[in-house]
Amino acid sequence: PGSILSETSRGCHRLIQDGAKLVQNSRDILEEFQIKCFKKPAHSIQQSLPTPPLSLSKEESALISALTPTPQPFDQLVTTTQLPVQTLLQTLTLLEIKGLIAQHAGQQFSRK
Repeated sequence: PGSILSETSRGCHRLIQDGAKLVQNSRDILEEFQIKCFKKPAHSIQQSLPTPPLSLSKEESALISALTPTPQPFDQLVTTTQLPVQTLLQTLTLLEIKGLIAQHAGQQFSRK
Protein backbone atom coordinates (compact mmCIF):
# COMPACT_ATOMS: atom_id res chain seq x y z
CA PRO A 1 0.00 0.00 0.00
CA GLY A 2 2.89 2.40 0.53
CA SER A 3 6.15 3.13 2.29
CA ILE A 4 6.16 2.86 6.08
CA LEU A 5 8.04 6.16 6.07
CA SER A 6 5.37 8.04 4.12
CA GLU A 7 2.76 10.08 5.97
CA THR A 8 0.29 9.55 3.12
CA SER A 9 0.33 5.77 3.62
CA ARG A 10 -0.76 5.84 7.25
CA GLY A 11 -4.47 5.54 6.42
CA CYS A 12 -4.07 2.41 4.28
CA HIS A 13 -1.74 0.85 6.82
CA ARG A 14 -4.26 1.49 9.61
CA LEU A 15 -7.05 -0.11 7.55
CA ILE A 16 -4.91 -3.21 7.02
CA GLN A 17 -4.08 -3.39 10.71
CA ASP A 18 -7.78 -3.15 11.50
CA GLY A 19 -8.51 -6.12 9.21
CA ALA A 20 -9.73 -4.40 6.06
CA LYS A 21 -10.50 -6.63 3.09
CA LEU A 22 -9.43 -5.89 -0.46
CA VAL A 23 -12.44 -5.53 -2.76
CA GLN A 24 -11.83 -6.04 -6.47
CA ASN A 25 -15.42 -6.61 -7.55
CA SER A 26 -18.95 -6.99 -6.21
CA ARG A 27 -18.47 -10.72 -5.64
CA ASP A 28 -15.85 -9.93 -2.97
CA ILE A 29 -18.46 -7.93 -1.03
CA LEU A 30 -21.07 -10.66 -1.34
CA GLU A 31 -18.57 -13.26 -0.12
CA GLU A 32 -17.55 -11.11 2.84
CA PHE A 33 -21.16 -10.86 4.02
CA GLN A 34 -21.84 -14.49 3.07
CA ILE A 35 -24.55 -13.55 0.58
CA LYS A 36 -25.22 -16.23 -1.99
CA CYS A 37 -25.58 -15.15 -5.60
CA PHE A 38 -28.62 -16.39 -7.41
CA LYS A 39 -28.69 -16.86 -11.14
CA LYS A 40 -31.71 -15.77 -13.11
CA PRO A 41 -33.86 -18.63 -14.37
CA ALA A 42 -33.22 -19.50 -17.99
CA HIS A 43 -36.83 -18.83 -18.95
CA SER A 44 -37.73 -15.74 -16.99
CA ILE A 45 -40.82 -13.64 -17.57
CA GLN A 46 -38.62 -10.82 -18.87
CA GLN A 47 -37.39 -12.99 -21.73
CA SER A 48 -40.90 -13.79 -22.89
CA LEU A 49 -41.95 -10.14 -23.19
CA PRO A 50 -41.36 -8.51 -26.57
CA THR A 51 -38.74 -5.78 -26.59
CA PRO A 52 -40.07 -2.47 -27.89
CA PRO A 53 -38.00 -0.98 -30.71
CA LEU A 54 -35.63 1.76 -29.62
CA SER A 55 -36.16 5.16 -31.13
CA LEU A 56 -32.88 6.85 -31.97
CA SER A 57 -32.22 10.53 -32.52
CA LYS A 58 -30.48 11.76 -35.64
CA GLU A 59 -27.21 12.08 -33.69
CA GLU A 60 -27.56 8.59 -32.20
CA SER A 61 -28.17 7.06 -35.62
CA ALA A 62 -25.16 8.88 -37.09
CA LEU A 63 -22.94 7.74 -34.25
CA ILE A 64 -24.11 4.10 -34.44
CA SER A 65 -23.31 4.17 -38.16
CA ALA A 66 -19.82 5.51 -37.46
CA LEU A 67 -19.01 2.93 -34.77
CA THR A 68 -17.62 -0.52 -35.45
CA PRO A 69 -17.18 -3.61 -33.25
CA THR A 70 -13.51 -2.60 -32.94
CA PRO A 71 -13.00 0.14 -30.29
CA GLN A 72 -12.36 3.61 -31.69
CA PRO A 73 -10.81 6.55 -29.82
CA PHE A 74 -13.00 9.52 -28.92
CA ASP A 75 -10.91 11.92 -31.03
CA GLN A 76 -11.50 9.78 -34.10
CA LEU A 77 -15.26 9.85 -33.46
CA VAL A 78 -15.17 13.66 -33.22
CA THR A 79 -13.54 13.76 -36.67
CA THR A 80 -15.72 11.05 -38.21
CA THR A 81 -19.11 12.28 -36.97
CA GLN A 82 -18.31 16.01 -37.01
CA LEU A 83 -20.61 16.37 -34.00
CA PRO A 84 -19.81 19.05 -31.41
CA VAL A 85 -17.84 17.52 -28.53
CA GLN A 86 -20.62 18.14 -25.98
CA THR A 87 -23.23 16.55 -28.26
CA LEU A 88 -20.95 13.58 -28.92
CA LEU A 89 -20.38 13.02 -25.19
CA GLN A 90 -24.13 13.17 -24.47
CA THR A 91 -24.92 10.84 -27.36
CA LEU A 92 -22.27 8.31 -26.32
CA THR A 93 -23.69 8.29 -22.79
CA LEU A 94 -27.26 7.76 -24.00
CA LEU A 95 -26.24 4.93 -26.34
CA GLU A 96 -24.27 3.27 -23.55
CA ILE A 97 -27.31 3.49 -21.25
CA LYS A 98 -29.45 1.96 -23.99
CA GLY A 99 -26.96 -0.91 -24.21
CA LEU A 100 -26.05 -0.29 -27.85
CA ILE A 101 -22.39 0.63 -27.40
CA ALA A 102 -19.56 -0.18 -25.01
CA GLN A 103 -16.89 2.07 -23.56
CA HIS A 104 -13.37 0.67 -23.28
CA ALA A 105 -10.17 1.80 -21.57
CA GLY A 106 -8.60 4.95 -22.94
CA GLN A 107 -11.94 6.56 -23.82
CA GLN A 108 -12.55 4.22 -26.75
CA PHE A 109 -15.99 3.13 -27.91
CA SER A 110 -17.42 0.29 -29.96
CA ARG A 111 -20.77 -0.90 -31.23
CA LYS A 112 -22.13 -3.99 -29.48
